[in-house]
Amino acid sequence: MTARLAGGLFSGTKDPAGLGSIAHAPAGEGMYNLIQMLTKILPRFISICLRCLLFIPVLAWQAGLAPAADLDFFKGGDIAAMLREMPPAPKALTPLPALEPLAAQPLRNWTVMVYMSGKNDLVFSLRDDMNEMEEAGSTGNMNVVAQLGHMGTTDRPWPVSRVFVQKDQYPNYISSQALEKRDNADMGDWRELADFIKWSKTNFPARKYMLIISGHGSGWWAYGRPSAVKGISFDDQSGRHISTQGLRLALEQGGGVDVYASDACLMQMTEVAYEIRKSAKFIVGSEEAGPAFGYQYKDFLLKAASTPDPSPRELAAAAVEAYVRSYIDGTGAYHRDVTHSYLDASRLDGLIPLLDEWTAAAMKNKDKKAISRAIKEVKRFESSDYMDLVDFMSLAGGYARTPELRGASARLSGYLSDQVIGLNAVSGAANARAHGLSIWIPYAFKKTYEDLAFARDSRWDEFVATLVKHTYPN
Repeated sequence: MTARLAGGLFSGTKDPAGLGSIAHAPAGEGMYNLIQMLTKILPRFISICLRCLLFIPVLAWQAGLAPAADLDFFKGGDIAAMLREMPPAPKALTPLPALEPLAAQPLRNWTVMVYMSGKNDLVFSLRDDMNEMEEAGSTGNMNVVAQLGHMGTTDRPWPVSRVFVQKDQYPNYISSQALEKRDNADMGDWRELADFIKWSKTNFPARKYMLIISGHGSGWWAYGRPSAVKGISFDDQSGRHISTQGLRLALEQGGGVDVYASDACLMQMTEVAYEIRKSAKFIVGSEEAGPAFGYQYKDFLLKAASTPDPSPRELAAAAVEAYVRSYIDGTGAYHRDVTHSYLDASRLDGLIPLLDEWTAAAMKNKDKKAISRAIKEVKRFESSDYMDLVDFMSLAGGYARTPELRGASARLSGYLSDQVIGLNAVSGAANARAHGLSIWIPYAFKKTYEDLAFARDSRWDEFVATLVKHTYPN
């Protein structure tokens, strides 16, 4: 049953009518071609400028100096002199408790594994996340371990580190013990993720396990982005990422987890969840693009530790509640409109026959206008190919003229709300119609969609193919 948090999360609704349509200018017109050219050039120019600005704080961090926020990018002058003026890190940190030999680690109730893919423009946000983790730290009932990937420079690459997270008193410095450095391990390789899961289970055994992937995400594929941009955990050094199928393989080879969470944009999709359903009991994530700040790990870990032995469902709910609550209660840049939910993976197989019943009714074309209207008005997200599945069924059923489509829509929507989506929380009026699970309805069909388990097991790809005029290989 879908639950919603109190506190003004649904303060109104926003009609996104028209988001499903694209207007095309006549081919060959000079102004249209100019706009197309600028659309391609300007984002790349802005990206280059931003990366140049990011290079200055990278130098400061590598030198062991103050956080990037203390640098004045517009001050000018000698960069080396500016760096020398920055205050150094504390020379005498209070030592953390000595860690027992890895082979002697006791069995705890939970091990929370955080795979932090910061070899990109999220490097500073993930550094802050590590410091948030250290505000809570591991406890007698819960291990917290992380693999932190950094972005470096050509001559000074930063090693990827595996860390046992311990509570400390330094909000701006990472003082937890690095147990292993992995040179420049590829954070975009699913085999590296699988190895991290196995390493964590071997060295920090527990009765239950949670995996969080923190970094960039784009669902199974993102409209308006390069064809290679699909999946999660982007590594700018290698140019690779973990695909939806790669995520499944990593979880399978790692032996599965009780809770899987994406601290990344756009990942709470039917296609992604179905792919990993046999390797995670509960799946946590966001339908929408989220702030770069991501999880407020202190809030989540303290909430998780408040119960000595939470069940997997309770820990999944704690992740949802802590994430959304932190952005409701936050101020300034930390007060944002967000979405988050958890799914019961054991119920995803039951979705297929209900969805096939719906697609069979829809493809009879007796309610073509109802479906077209639903596609036009449905709640969509930053990637406009992604739409809320419950909202779509509600609209399609409401506009349907035939009892067949109305009934199929109601049964599917009810199953999603009562069985699949365990807890859905949102903030902001724009997200009032985000119910916790998105699905792909594109402007152009991608043949690689057929490689997904969801496409093989359901008829959704057949339905989608009837809606679009063009098919592309990637």
